Amino acid sequence: MGHYYTDVPHLFVYKHDDLLNYVKKAGYSDASLDEVTRNSTGTILYLHDYYRADKRSIILSVSAGGEIKKILPPSGGGYLNDQGEFVAWVDDVKKGLRFKNGYFRDIVPSGYFGVDPSGKFYFIGYTSGVKVINNETVQTGPLKYFTEISSIDEPTKVLYSTNIRVENIFFRDNRIYLFARNVRNFKGLGDYEEHEIICQILKKADSMFVLEEQINIPRPKPSPSPFAVVDLDPWSDNVLLVDVKDMPFSFLTAWYLFDLKSKKMTKVGRAKDYGFFLQEDILKRYQ
Repeated sequence: MGHYYTDVPHLFVYKHDDLLNYVKKAGYSDASLDEVTRNSTGTILYLHDYYRADKRSIILSVSAGGEIKKILPPSGGGYLNDQGEFVAWVDDVKKGLRFKNGYFRDIVPSGYFGVDPSGKFYFIGYTSGVKVINNETVQTGPLKYFTEISSIDEPTKVLYSTNIRVENIFFRDNRIYLFARNVRNFKGLGDYEEHEIICQILKKADSMFVLEEQINIPRPKPSPSPFAVVDLDPWSDNVLLVDVKDMPFSFLTAWYLFDLKSKKMTKVGRAKDYGFFLQEDILKRYQ
């Protein structure tokens, strides 16, 4: 468990098996691990178990105090706020996103969405220029992205819109941080280079949000494989990035730190299963 092998404040890494063994020893012998997220204050890890034999998703909340709670989302994948309340969840029946106030938003086949770790804001968008035919995504024209940012409390009010395909959203210091992977030399689906990550930082302006700064984070070497955000540090300007290498060179997949203020990129080392910026080691009781 514990701290990473380089001196990066608040960065903790975990192996898949260590997390799974931890909850199994606590009595959750039938648990599996499909996704891991954190709360916005870095005090809780959420272990998501989606594909259970009983077809009932569960979330195990693991805190640094050693407490483990089993949480049942209202439907499929669920998103929590810092008070441990479900604020949005995937409605498996209607194929969309349902909010705590009862509002529902459709998710089209080319759609995407996400909720920030605090459970206060979310993004939802879609891609034009593609169609899903016989469960396969087929390109029908130039790809364009349309993404909207709204609050969980007022899910119908658009606070900001952008033409990037947002993949990560964070809320920190009264600012919203959006991250999207960018490609070039696009010849078709799966035939392109991922060469940078776009970061848009939004600040509050009256009842809306506006773009304060856009930062283009360059990849060390462009490649068709993913170059993506792992986590944003709640206490500094560091972003943890993963630079994925395809087989047979997957052992070279590496983590990088990018400082949003200084624009400095630093190689951290070989990537691990999970990495999060936390207040302390969540599994310290296990050691």
